[in-house]
Amino acid sequence: MEKASDVEAADISCKRIVLVPCSEIRKEIESTTFSKINVVTEDSSKSSSEENEVSA
Repeated sequence: MEKASDVEAADISCKRIVLVPCSEIRKEIESTTFSKINVVTEDSSKSSSEENEVSA
């Protein structure tokens, strides 16, 4: 297959996307930090209010 006209749809065996980020995005990714946060859910707030009612 030397010419574009020699290629057919059946010749494509897989698809993939290759992302090459620009230097600005690369710097942002490198400087990104992660930290764990406490999440209060509706269920946990109900259980703590129920405990207060029982002890009162």
